Amino acid sequence: MALLLSAAPMGTTAKDEMNKFWAKNTKLNRPMSPHLTIYKWSVPMMMSITFRGTGVGLSGAISAFALAALVLPESYPTTWT
Repeated sequence: MALLLSAAPMGTTAKDEMNKFWAKNTKLNRPMSPHLTIYKWSVPMMMSITFRGTGVGLSGAISAFALAALVLPESYPTTWT
């Protein structure tokens, strides 16, 4: 039977574990997370951001077009013969 050494002891709460985690990281002088300025910009990173932006823009345009189609008046002049 294997004993998990990373398991929290019985009787502790999630808040206690969270406080221990932050105390350990503060004691070790660890940063909360890396900042965006440490990353070197690359073509795949810029393309990913661009694709996400254009996806949001296209989604908004399609939604606006659909909404406009719903609120337009229904009486269209027809020239069917």
